Amino acid sequence: MISTEERLKAFQEENNIYTKGPLSLVVQFTRLVQNKDFPLNPDDFQTSSKGQVAGLGGGNLKKILKEHGITQQLSAEGGRTSRGSMGLMIKYVDFLNAWNEEETVDFSIVEEFWAGATRSQAVKSLRTVLVY
Repeated sequence: MISTEERLKAFQEENNIYTKGPLSLVVQFTRLVQNKDFPLNPDDFQTSSKGQVAGLGGGNLKKILKEHGITQQLSAEGGRTSRGSMGLMIKYVDFLNAWNEEETVDFSIVEEFWAGATRSQAVKSLRTVLVY
């Protein structure tokens, strides 16, 4: 059986989740769905205009990351307005639903994985700023 980390790394690589917009989405969305019943329906996580993923925002992201010891701001918008957020959310819902069919998803481990990826992105961003 594939480990949680291997599963998440594969999803991260397949969907290019390395920059602030996608990372903002998966961190917050993981928290958003941790107590939801499966299967998840992507329609339940869209704003009424269907243009944005509901429940995402800079303040929410900052709160979650702070719980993981990350104080650097990743994104003021929190992934809410990033192009591609809706498509990524739908892919993430499909990924989580398929995973949940195989075994119960441990969202605390999933959130820690995404927080770690966010921490890595924050360090890279800081290095870029310091170089210039």
